[in-house]
Amino acid sequence: MESRLLNSQSFEYIRLPWDKKNGSGCRPIGDMVLVLVDVVAERTAGNIIVTSDLQEKRQMAVETGTVVAMGGGAFTWNSERSRPWAGEKPEIGDHIIFSRYAGRIIMGNDKRQYRLMLDKEIGGVATDDGFSQTMVADSTADQIS
Repeated sequence: MESRLLNSQSFEYIRLPWDKKNGSGCRPIGDMVLVLVDVVAERTAGNIIVTSDLQEKRQMAVETGTVVAMGGGAFTWNSERSRPWAGEKPEIGDHIIFSRYAGRIIMGNDKRQYRLMLDKEIGGVATDDGFSQTMVADSTADQIS
């Protein structure tokens, strides 16, 4: 029987609904940003079931999420902290893309996974059409626990 490898492009991430409340139990300070991370879907676009072991590994590498809270100094200085920040800043509620493995993983009081990261680890804000690798959790909410 021929084996088939699953490449990383086959994974989809589910954007969790957010009620505009910080249920993590953590309030970022300084230049830190708290992000509710997207979760790995239990099945690929081709309807292949993703094992829990592989799901866990992919969850560690998630690169998208929703900004939940920001410290008072977030996006005040550039990444080298040598001059004031210039340009667009993400806002609370924005869906963002950040560096892989960025920040510290926090399991919130609401049993959701968050990342507490430096503002300079955030690379972009989703446009209205969103990210191609992320789907919104409305009809797919039954896939997440």
